[in-house]
Amino acid sequence: MRKAMQAGIVAAGFAAAFGFFGQLGDVPVALAAAAQPAAQTVGAGQAALVQALLAKENGSPSTAGTGQRALSGVALPVRTSQAKTAQPGAYPMPGTYEISYSHIRLGSATPGAEIHYTLDGTKPTQDSPVFDPAKGAIPILEFGAGASQKPGTEKTVVVKAIAFSKGSAPSDVATLRYNFVVHQPGYFSYEVLREAAPDTPALIRISDYARVNMFLVVGSQRALLIDSGLDAKGDLYSLIQKLDGGLPFDVISLHGHADHAAQTQNFLDKHIKVYVPHKDLSWFGDNIPQGTLDPQEGDKFDLGNTVLTAYAVPGHTVGSLVLLDAKTGDLYSSDSLGSNDPLGPNSGLLDDVGLECSMDRYYTALVDLKHKLNGRAKRIFTGHNPLPLDIKYLDNLIATVKDALDRGESALVPSIRPPESTYGSTTMFGYGDYRVDPNSVAINPKYLHAKDALENPPKIIKGYLGPKTRVYPKL
Repeated sequence: MRKAMQAGIVAAGFAAAFGFFGQLGDVPVALAAAAQPAAQTVGAGQAALVQALLAKENGSPSTAGTGQRALSGVALPVRTSQAKTAQPGAYPMPGTYEISYSHIRLGSATPGAEIHYTLDGTKPTQDSPVFDPAKGAIPILEFGAGASQKPGTEKTVVVKAIAFSKGSAPSDVATLRYNFVVHQPGYFSYEVLREAAPDTPALIRISDYARVNMFLVVGSQRALLIDSGLDAKGDLYSLIQKLDGGLPFDVISLHGHADHAAQTQNFLDKHIKVYVPHKDLSWFGDNIPQGTLDPQEGDKFDLGNTVLTAYAVPGHTVGSLVLLDAKTGDLYSSDSLGSNDPLGPNSGLLDDVGLECSMDRYYTALVDLKHKLNGRAKRIFTGHNPLPLDIKYLDNLIATVKDALDRGESALVPSIRPPESTYGSTTMFGYGDYRVDPNSVAINPKYLHAKDALENPPKIIKGYLGPKTRVYPKL
């Protein structure tokens, strides 16, 4: 199998970012970053961590922060002088990232500190914009922003921040430098997560210019491409031909959103079997592809040395599916179980909850899925996370949805995403601290808590299901 190409996010970068708030102290941000060179080049070394995660049969790579519900963005305690407000820090930490979008959150160790920032490299003052955790993270890079049409364009963003607090002098100005390698449509990278073996399929993660994940599972007799990304322009077909060892292959999109099914028509034109849940075909608008197959719960995809089984999980969309490889313990969920990529930062977005689907129905589907998996799933590969999630993420997700059902609006916390990324919503349901817990949960219900909720009912109201009368499916 050909050596894996660079896919994007280095494990060391995560580790450094998770500890960033607790390490900075009074050390200038630039010096703190320079002292950790491994975190500055994001992309190298990820395969080793992925292999380690694949090898783990049980347990989470990290349990820090589990059960914490407040996602305020305030930094964890660090050493600072009493006379001066603590210098702001940022999550994720400054560095170089191969990514097409990113957001940051700012924090200070001084309680109640007000943080002002600039994005153009100028010195911040009290007249500069204020970071408001309740409004979500600050977008510092969107899809292809500031880039030319040339693939691999680099874009540097310099964020400067200062903190003010009552009774203390202003903090030193923090200079946070982010360098992005921005790709354009037509770009694909891949990484071999597991080499082929006689009794085990190969697993290759493919990413497009927007860092949307696709997974190619290569068995002994045929291959299956799971999702087809956001990029309809690139020659994904030829790439699959190079990676599947000459075997025939099929394509399945686990839901109908454009960022996971863009290549549907391209593969149909090549006479490849393409499966797309027909309940989701409306997401294609006026360009519904003709000739797709409709996957159903219980469908099996036999690749020769392994079999993948489909399970329905309505919620993100009505037709959302997951695929289980019981032999390897791999669960491919696309966006069905959400996505908590911290560099986005991302979250689960429940598009159809409140329309054709209900939060109640989503909860029931999750509990049913847990029963059907019956302990066979070990890790979850999502449509946006750079690393697999531990299966305990499913338990955390179930707990989050249950809390939303029981407490309604009182369970809401500030969103980790800005309003423009969540259809106006500034709140979400959350579980765990996304900065330190890779299995944290963040859910933004699109229609339940958007600004236009009055025009798009139903809107959750406090205690809307009545927890005393609610009967839950047994876990």
